[in-house]
Amino acid sequence: MRSLGLFFGSDLYGVAIVLSTFMGGLALGSLVGGRLAERSPRPLMWYGVAEAGIGIFALCFASMLAGLDPLLHLVYPPTTGMPSWIYQLVRIVLAAGMLLVPTALMGATLPLIMRHFVRSRSVLGNRAAYFYAVNTFGALAGTLTAGFILLPQLGMQGATLCAATINLLIGACCIPIGVRIFLPSEPTRREVAPELDTLPGIDPTIRRRIARAALLAFGISGFASFALEVVWTRILIISFSATVYSFASMLACFLFGIFLGSVVIRKVVDHHADPLRLFALLELGVGACVGVLCLLINVVPGLFGEMLDVAAAMLPDRGSALVVATLLTSFLFLIVPTTLLGATFSVALRAYTTNVARVGSRTGNLYFSNTFGAILGSLTGGLILIPTIGAKASLAVIALLFALNGVYLAATNQRRRMRVLAQPAVAIGLLTVFIAAGASTLVPYRVTLNFNQNAGA
Repeated sequence: MRSLGLFFGSDLYGVAIVLSTFMGGLALGSLVGGRLAERSPRPLMWYGVAEAGIGIFALCFASMLAGLDPLLHLVYPPTTGMPSWIYQLVRIVLAAGMLLVPTALMGATLPLIMRHFVRSRSVLGNRAAYFYAVNTFGALAGTLTAGFILLPQLGMQGATLCAATINLLIGACCIPIGVRIFLPSEPTRREVAPELDTLPGIDPTIRRRIARAALLAFGISGFASFALEVVWTRILIISFSATVYSFASMLACFLFGIFLGSVVIRKVVDHHADPLRLFALLELGVGACVGVLCLLINVVPGLFGEMLDVAAAMLPDRGSALVVATLLTSFLFLIVPTTLLGATFSVALRAYTTNVARVGSRTGNLYFSNTFGAILGSLTGGLILIPTIGAKASLAVIALLFALNGVYLAATNQRRRMRVLAQPAVAIGLLTVFIAAGASTLVPYRVTLNFNQNAGA
């Protein structure tokens, strides 16, 4: 992101192009990786190949950018007079050419890992939550390390070399191990079908309906989650400051909540008789939390000011105090909804996977749905919701979307769909969202924000 920001520019369209292309590559890779995982008897070997490929591509990245720089200059409107749409089109093509291969390799890794380690229904949700948690914790560590240590101390070239080396080492370890481990093909594994069927005893028609609902709902959840991240980042940046440390701190809090949710759900997901209902309750819980956030945003600046004063009194410099205050304030507001979001992946996979023999492709499909929804959600939140209705109303819309997604999931198992509203958990979740979101519209957000900022000054 830092390298491409210097290459493409850091304007709104440049950031949107890079982010969308990056996540689009992840989505594409998850589909391809899922198909490869299902057809190959050596998924761990291909996982190692993907990791090594990421490292090799990273080492070539700087020279590839330098080679493309003259092409970008040829279409730069202020110096060449070219139409703006040509410049934007070239940026999209170049971003796709630079990012699709490495990000597709990244997206392929989770389906390949799941195919190798999941052999029966009794560990499906547990392993999904475990690897999702480990991967998210790695992302958290990578975010903090890159933002606070590698880039300031080593620069972009040194930071890239460090990360690429890790990828190459992973590939060097996994490829020889994966070559020696041969998994039985799917036809052979059908001989133990009772152990592979994730929800035995359910009518196949109902089972397919549950799977479709889980896939669609996880995509909607990805849309709402990234819209929430964009909108909440906007709210917190107004109250904090738009530094690289602020962005890294808020992203770290988001990732920590997802990690925590994955850890918490591990012991529960495989023992729950109705994973789709559990998924519905999680979505309703997130909706209720976001609805409450609509009210709490009015106290963010004042609370941040108090945190900053406390941190400044305990730490030697103002910069460190700013980082600590940002982390603590973000943590207080984001920990509950992000923990619930972190629990959804393994639950959704448990509901979507009809047979463990196809866990690779099912993981890829589910990851694709969520990532594609995340692309649309980030663009919608930043380019449509905030400019048109403002941050507070955007939070209310997102809260309602989570709640309706939960209602949809809860209604999937009901023969009479309207009866779902009579369920206590569904009714409480919806009522909380409507009351909190509705009450927040009565409080003048801008006036309260300015008052808190003036009071803190």
